[in-house]
Amino acid sequence: GSVREDGAARARGDAEWHFLEARRLIEAGAYEAAMEQAGLGVRIDLERPEGYVLLGEINLLAGDAGEARKNFHAAARRANGELLLVALAGAAQAAWAAGDWCEARERFEEILEKDPADSINVRPAFAELLLASGDAVRIRAGGQGVKLLLLAGRPIGEPVVQYGPFVMNT
Repeated sequence: GSVREDGAARARGDAEWHFLEARRLIEAGAYEAAMEQAGLGVRIDLERPEGYVLLGEINLLAGDAGEARKNFHAAARRANGELLLVALAGAAQAAWAAGDWCEARERFEEILEKDPADSINVRPAFAELLLASGDAVRIRAGGQGVKLLLLAGRPIGEPVVQYGPFVMNT
């Protein structure tokens, strides 16, 4: 390969090392140091979406939903395929954590639009399903378990308006 290709490969390897180090630090609960390592990896390879996803995950763990949203959106602009779905799910989770339920729903709808068959397996922060009588849903919890809120009621037959956490009929 050319010198340029070798340099690009080495840069990707350096970024990967920083990402792996950041993951190790996350497991140790050292979020600030993990953020620093992930940031170094991102600066080495600015177009690599994995780094922005990692930064977003660290932001969420550290309780900074605003920064998490920015990083997941940056990842989504650079990603495709399954990584795009992961970035969108992260953006939905960050929006949810920030109290922006409208954006969270928009991101989840984007996931459904891009991958309707498998979107529930993309680890979304929340899922909204409308079930009819006789419908069934299988829920498989990961290592961290699952929280489920089930709401039931009869349709009111009127338009419904949502603004943030508030919902009313017109």
